[in-house]
Amino acid sequence: MRYTSRKYAGYLCVALSVIIISRFIPIWVFGFVSLLIVSAIGYLLFNYLYS
Repeated sequence: MRYTSRKYAGYLCVALSVIIISRFIPIWVFGFVSLLIVSAIGYLLFNYLYS
């Protein structure tokens, strides 16, 4: 299954919007969401490189 740069751009847009929204929520929620984003990017890269 191939991932295109358009799909990566979509994930980056979602990440950017979450970062902008997280300015209005507590810092622990921001930490949790940023951890989820990093793990999702790592998962996508792992699938892209090793599949």
